[in-house]
Amino acid sequence: LGIALIVVGLGIGWLPGPGGFLAIIGLALIAQEIPWVAKALDFIEVQIRSLLRSSRRLFLRRAI
Repeated sequence: LGIALIVVGLGIGWLPGPGGFLAIIGLALIAQEIPWVAKALDFIEVQIRSLLRSSRRLFLRRAI
């Protein structure tokens, strides 16, 4: 099911709507069984949070 969601999500990801989210849900399902996928998703989450935190600081500086 996880692989199917990834394939469908990547296939329709360029369309407006939930295509990209299907691939993420598929990765989350696979991560429950494969530890290196779980570690990769954790690493990506930390990087995204850091990027959002720094962009938020940049936006707040420019708003003042």
